[in-house]
Amino acid sequence: MAVVQGMPVSNYKATYEEAVRNEKRLGMLLKIELNNVCADCANAINLHNAWASVNLGVFLCIGCAGLHRSLGTHLSKVREPRPKREIHACN
Repeated sequence: MAVVQGMPVSNYKATYEEAVRNEKRLGMLLKIELNNVCADCANAINLHNAWASVNLGVFLCIGCAGLHRSLGTHLSKVREPRPKREIHACN
């Protein structure tokens, strides 16, 4: 485990199988009626434009995610819930 600014930080990266499973779970969560709209402004969101406040447990649109980021991580920890790159099987 690495240490950044005096705090331990995990270097864990999900395996391909875990990444696929997590993306399926995210899709299932976003299919729930109350999760497919932004918790703050009620704009429609989907797998490709959703953001999440992980400590509040809500999905946000990109505009509201920016506002939450400006609040600071002590109030709202905003994350992009999808993979940073496309998921491809290793050959």
